[in-house]
Amino acid sequence: MNLATKVLNKPIGSYVATLPFIDIKKYFYAEYETQEDEEMIGLQNGDFVEIDAGRIALNFYCKKCEDSRTFMSPDRLHALIINENLISIDTFLQCPVCKTEIQVWFLLEVKDLFTEEPKVKILKRTEKLSKNVSELEENSLGIYTDLLEKAMRASREGFGAGSIIYLRKVFEQVTSEVAKASGIPTTYINRHGQKKRKNFKDLLTEVDGQCSIIPAEFSNNGYKLFGKLSDVVHGEYDEDIALEKFSAFYRLVTGIIENIKSKEEFKSAQQALGLSEGGEENE
Repeated sequence: MNLATKVLNKPIGSYVATLPFIDIKKYFYAEYETQEDEEMIGLQNGDFVEIDAGRIALNFYCKKCEDSRTFMSPDRLHALIINENLISIDTFLQCPVCKTEIQVWFLLEVKDLFTEEPKVKILKRTEKLSKNVSELEENSLGIYTDLLEKAMRASREGFGAGSIIYLRKVFEQVTSEVAKASGIPTTYINRHGQKKRKNFKDLLTEVDGQCSIIPAEFSNNGYKLFGKLSDVVHGEYDEDIALEKFSAFYRLVTGIIENIKSKEEFKSAQQALGLSEGGEENE
């Protein structure tokens, strides 16, 4: 598969083998061949070349269309050769319906660039979103929409542990709000008569046992996944593993929020989290 399909359209991760995306014959010639074009002597650092990478396709929320759209790049892409192991791609993506555009930039590390199977890894990816484009629909996930957008952006730009910190914060606060709405104490009195906050593991177990907030996908090991979030935050995973785990963590956290939105018994929690018309964000 091509570069876009296997690398550019995916989250930042480890090296992936792709089809060749630079036309070697166009820029290099064998010693025995006659050189017809004096300029075609190979690629140098700083050269700007056309690449056969396929089309970049990334999902964003289009405010003009009021819907999620897959923004697409042009068919023809170009890359800047930084050196034999680094290239950058700078292009625009367009909403297929209203034609709203955003800019996107990739910094790629490449092994065996001029071979039949180059291995490519995204080092950094940034998007410049216009005022009509966002990661998520405004307030679609209540007061945590902004934090979750930041988590997604941090993950896309290669900041694995940073993205997990945002998710951990949302997970803890949402669980506490559901506990309050359900009459579950978040504190206890220790043997010395002192008021203490409950250990999060204990609170989560109690809340999920009474309210079933953990999505079915994670229902058997909700706290185990939270523990992995904590491991990432405290440096027990490197950035690459944090990025690999991000998708599952994100599904867990957003799944909890969607469960709360859909259950009538969480009315007060919905309001506290900005998930209903009576929520704090809409007052």
